[in-house]
Amino acid sequence: MFRKITRTIIVLINLGFALSLLITLAAGGINPNSFPMISTLSLLFPYLLIINVLFFLFWIIRLKKAAFISAIVLLLSFSAIGRTYQFFRGKPELNGKEKTVKILTYNTMSSFDFKKYSENDTASGFGYILSQNADIILLQEFCVSQKPQHITNEDIRKIFKDYKYQFIWYRNNSATTQASGMAIFSKFPIVEKQNIDIKSKYNSAIYADIVINDSTYRFYNLHLETNKITANDNARINEVIDNPNGKNLPATTKIFAQKLSEAAKKRSVQAEIIAEMVKNSPYKTVVCGDLNDVPLSYTYSTVSKELKDAFVKSGKGLGLTYDKGFYKLRIDYIFYDKYLKTSDLQVDKKKYSDHYPVHCLMYFP
Repeated sequence: MFRKITRTIIVLINLGFALSLLITLAAGGINPNSFPMISTLSLLFPYLLIINVLFFLFWIIRLKKAAFISAIVLLLSFSAIGRTYQFFRGKPELNGKEKTVKILTYNTMSSFDFKKYSENDTASGFGYILSQNADIILLQEFCVSQKPQHITNEDIRKIFKDYKYQFIWYRNNSATTQASGMAIFSKFPIVEKQNIDIKSKYNSAIYADIVINDSTYRFYNLHLETNKITANDNARINEVIDNPNGKNLPATTKIFAQKLSEAAKKRSVQAEIIAEMVKNSPYKTVVCGDLNDVPLSYTYSTVSKELKDAFVKSGKGLGLTYDKGFYKLRIDYIFYDKYLKTSDLQVDKKKYSDHYPVHCLMYFP
C-alpha cells in the first residue's frame, strides 16, 4: 500500500513538471500583457527540461509506463531544445558567388565601463572588437564621456578609423558629461539611418541601410527593455539561496516576479514594433542585438517570426551570451532574412562586458 501511494505521488509530481514544461513551450505565443507570469516561466525551460529527462530515465530504468509522461513533452520540446543547444554546427550550401560578410554584435556594458583604450591594447573590449576585423559591427550600451580619463568621442574616432561608414546615435545629448546609445560601424556604404521609437525611457533601437553587392539591406541594432535587476536584488537572491526556508523568500519572489513581468510587457510592445518594421521593410533585413529575453519568449518569437536564427542554423553548444552568477541565458542574437545564409556563429567567452560578443559569417548573393 505504501509503495503504491509513493508511486502515485511521484507520478503526480512528474505530471506537474511535465505540465510546467508544456507551458514554457507555449510561452512564445502568449503575449505577456495578457499572462505576464507565463513569460517569466519561460526562463526556467532548461531546468524543467533536465528534470523531465531525469524523470524519463527514472521510469525507463524501472520499466514503468509512466515514462511516457516525460517522453511526450520531451518530443514536443525538440524544436525548443534546438534554440537552446546545438549538437552540430550547420553548413550552408554555397555556389561560390556570394559575398562573405562578418557580422559582430556586442552589448559593451557602457563601453566597457568607460575604460580608456590604448592603441594596440588587445587585452581590452575595444581591442577584442578590432581583432575580429568584422565588416559590420553593431554595439549596444555604446557610451562616451567628456572626461579625458574615460573613453571619449575622439577615442572612438581613432578606434574605428578604418570604418568609413558609421551611425552613432545617443539617447541623451552627447555634449553632456556622459552619452549613451547605439552604434553601427560598416565597411560598406550606409545610405540611410534612423533611430526607432520603441517606447522606452532607457533602451533603444536603430537601423542602417547598407549596400552590399549592389543591393541594399536593412540592419537593425536592438537593445530591448532590461529587467532592472539591481545589486540589492541579487543580494536578496543570495540570501534566499543560503536560507531557502527563511522569511525573505516571499518578498524576494514578489519583487522578482513584478520586475520580470513589467519588463516582459514592455518588451512585447517593442518586439511588435520591430516585427512590423521588418515585415514592411523595403529591403531584406538582418536583426542583431540584445533582446533581454530567452529563446522561448514572446519577444524572441515575435522578432524572429519572419527571420532565421543564426545560432540555430550555424551555432554549436549552449550559446549562452549572458553568464553572470546564477543568470545563465542566451539573450543576444543575430537574425537574418531567409534569402541569406550564415556559417560559423561563435559566442566568444570574453569577460570585458557582462555580455559575450556574438559573430558569424553571412553570405550575400
